[in-house]
Amino acid sequence: MKDEILNIIKKKHRLTGGHCGQSLVTLQREASIGFIELREILNQLWREKEITISEGVNNKLIFYNPKKSK
Repeated sequence: MKDEILNIIKKKHRLTGGHCGQSLVTLQREASIGFIELREILNQLWREKEITISEGVNNKLIFYNPKKSK
């Protein structure tokens, strides 16, 4: 499930050139998973520095961190 979540975030990164983040609600809907499980996976990805989280206008946005792979 962790890889599926990361792939959804990477797909958004590729489609927007890294300019737009993925909202929690959209990510939860695309992955078809509960909020608590999603939160645990996102916390793990954040600790591994695979993603970054920024405050958007309406909610938090999740971005892929391409610097991790370099």
